[in-house]
Amino acid sequence: HEKPYPELSQAEMSDPETFYLFSSEPYPFSQHRQRLLDAGINGAIVDGELYSWFGIRSYLALSQYL
Repeated sequence: HEKPYPELSQAEMSDPETFYLFSSEPYPFSQHRQRLLDAGINGAIVDGELYSWFGIRSYLALSQYL
């Protein structure tokens, strides 16, 4: 993508074989959860503090899943 934050159409995001992870921060996707579900977008809200920030938080996030 040419932009740092690619923009996808609803048709692109409605692919049933794609699963998206929506971060709880810095963008509050949880406010839009129902709209995403209604649009047929397959995904989940993940803890943005552990998922999106580098350093010790990344280590803590990985340690929860290993």
